[in-house]
Amino acid sequence: MKQSNRDTTTILLKYHVKKTQKHVTKVVEITQEEQGCSIPLTPIWPEYFSKWNPQSSVYDCSYVENLTELKDNKIVKTRPKENNTCCLHEVIRGSNDSIYNLTECTPLINDIEDVGDREVLLVKCNNFTNFHTNIPIKPAVQEKMNYWEGISDEERPFNVFILGIDTVSRSHAYRSLTKSIKLMEELGFIDFQAYHSVAPSTLTNFMAMLMGLQRAKVRGTCAKDWVAPFDNCPLIWKNFSENNYVTGYVEDGPQSFNWGGQSGFVNQPTDYYLHHLFLSLADTRGNVTEKFWNLKNYYNLQNLFFPLATSGNITEKLGKNPKYYSAECTSQERVPEFLLRYSIRWLKKFANTPHFFLSWFAYPFHEDIYSLANFDEYIASFFEFLKSEASLLRKSVVIFVSDHGDRMSFFNSKSIESYFERGLPFFQIRLPDQMKENYPDIVEAIQSNSRKLTTPFDVHHTLLHVLSLNTNLDLVSKNFEPERKDRCSLFVDMPSNRTCASTNIPLTNCLCNAQYDKNAKGTSKISPGFANKLLAFSVSNLNMKVLKSKYSQLCSKWSSSSDDIIYTRYISQTKAFSEILIAFTANPGEAKFEARLKITKSAGAFIIKKFTEVVGFSRINKFGDQSWCIPMETDEDKEMKELCLCKIQRV
Repeated sequence: MKQSNRDTTTILLKYHVKKTQKHVTKVVEITQEEQGCSIPLTPIWPEYFSKWNPQSSVYDCSYVENLTELKDNKIVKTRPKENNTCCLHEVIRGSNDSIYNLTECTPLINDIEDVGDREVLLVKCNNFTNFHTNIPIKPAVQEKMNYWEGISDEERPFNVFILGIDTVSRSHAYRSLTKSIKLMEELGFIDFQAYHSVAPSTLTNFMAMLMGLQRAKVRGTCAKDWVAPFDNCPLIWKNFSENNYVTGYVEDGPQSFNWGGQSGFVNQPTDYYLHHLFLSLADTRGNVTEKFWNLKNYYNLQNLFFPLATSGNITEKLGKNPKYYSAECTSQERVPEFLLRYSIRWLKKFANTPHFFLSWFAYPFHEDIYSLANFDEYIASFFEFLKSEASLLRKSVVIFVSDHGDRMSFFNSKSIESYFERGLPFFQIRLPDQMKENYPDIVEAIQSNSRKLTTPFDVHHTLLHVLSLNTNLDLVSKNFEPERKDRCSLFVDMPSNRTCASTNIPLTNCLCNAQYDKNAKGTSKISPGFANKLLAFSVSNLNMKVLKSKYSQLCSKWSSSSDDIIYTRYISQTKAFSEILIAFTANPGEAKFEARLKITKSAGAFIIKKFTEVVGFSRINKFGDQSWCIPMETDEDKEMKELCLCKIQRV
């Protein structure tokens, strides 16, 4: 590595690694240029967790009878001597994401059925149902496999596998996935300490990572309104498919392209796609989804397919009748276990064929962030599988990523730490062994970049860079530029002076140079009187925002008192201005909001109204159907659903 004469500052980063309050001190050298955007390293166990100790139970699928299993493309009865009457449906995707069809239920002859090229299967035996997924070689996939015949493994391009989990901050991953993290360290994954989301929502981060586009650009081009399908958008797997990669995208729910009544896709987006499986699972296990919906009533949106997860107190309310839990179970496997096993089978199937595969987990983690620790063993098992697959490790770029941290749990409504975690999701990457051997400059660059501000746009550009590394590919752009104005491949040394403004991160969520430690030198205290003025200003602006919307006549006016302040905190201070975060409860409805305020200093004083700007509002608690009167037709509607309390409330 080249030596530099630049001045450096040695910073001691102290953080918890276990809940025993044990600390580890890590020394990192950061140049003055890198301090252009300093991202606070949040503690693994912040004060909130020491005080509240939140935990979660997860649903149990052991009651489901595994009366059939899939072996060598055959459905086999597991208890052939028992008098179980079984029949088999094939679940077939319809003309778009919202439609699927079931074939007639045909009896299992001789307790075995060759399923051949059938992909998604539902078996009914007495009162139990089991779901199975076959991975048939489809004609289009066979053509891609034929393309690579005669090309040696060393000459074939690198694979890409992305494992993603919804709503996981970097700190939350470290406190929940201790065994998995240890295995990733052994495998040589690189932890990006300053990876920053571009929004607190899955879809916007997906647009950045999978399309390389901002939401406004998507709405202005390929998916012009809320219900427009995403087929015409430049999704990254298209680039790989055009270059004869086998592609797969699996997700266990509607948190991305189908959320809130969005259309998803008309045509199947990748070679392998299981959305119709989870539609049929939700319908088949209808008892639980209806009861869960009535109890939780999370968004109450028409055409939104129901969340698959029940956990914690919801499970207690539903009672212990097994039929009410089955939406969480494909058989005796919980949905995350099922997806992990499917991912392993898929990667084994196409280990010797260039492939792109994205496996995304939303439930139960989106609804219950504390459930993640319960799945550490299963996620660790996946990394154990990777550890044993030398050919995959030699040829595959492996990414473990989340979209954003938790937004609306109890953590958010009680703790300032949540604001920081929300914008700093987990991101780790492992380079293929062959890439490390052939491109030592990439290894050096990615180590350096792991401490710099990075975003999903950079991940998208990196995926394009993966394709550009292989000159055998027909459709790779010959003019690929690793660095552009607002994004940069992780494979080249990034500029150290990147900012939120230059990387498409909205100021509302920007954590550049934010002050995490409330007791840090130079951090001012906020007096009760000043806090009350900030509260009044925030509530006034919140009401003005609602009043200016097209739904103003439907929404109540918010009010708050000094007792409703949850916390206030300076998060940035300069000679010219200060930024303050204030969280408060607003009534009616006990809504919890967070406002980020920018206050300009004038003659050494703060003048609240004239020089104060509301950078943005965030809703930080779940709101059920409080905003039922707002339809879900546009991006603006989505924002108003978080800010509005309907004057007429449902009983």
